[in-house]
Amino acid sequence: MKITIVSGSQRANSQSLSVARYLESLSLDHFDTTNILDLHSLNLPFWNEGVWKQSEEWELWTPISEILKHSDAVILITPEWHGMATPALKNFLLLSTDEELAHKPVLLVSVSAGVNGVYPISELRMTGSKNNHACFLPDHLIFRNVE
Repeated sequence: MKITIVSGSQRANSQSLSVARYLESLSLDHFDTTNILDLHSLNLPFWNEGVWKQSEEWELWTPISEILKHSDAVILITPEWHGMATPALKNFLLLSTDEELAHKPVLLVSVSAGVNGVYPISELRMTGSKNNHACFLPDHLIFRNVE
């Protein structure tokens, strides 16, 4: 089985990436293949209609799409920024279609420097799977007081 872990922070060396590496270490006993997609290093352009036409700026999306299509499960990690999920992760979800995520189990994870972290989980549950049909697990993880 294959799992893909998406670190949704736009910052270099983020705590979200540290959490992604930690969750990857826990998943090694349960999955044959693990992939971490670091949205900071991928630096995807913001969604536009060119993605449908496969314009040159979207060539970067093709290998990411293939990784997701072949994944059996996905973990989405977002830091809590002003009570919201990051623009990079929301953009990632706009780019993801039902070809990549439909009916796959997706674990939502948030990372907070304080005691909260629930707001981005609620936001992603409300809007994150409308067109890609990801199957968010009922449970989620919140890493609090992370610095």
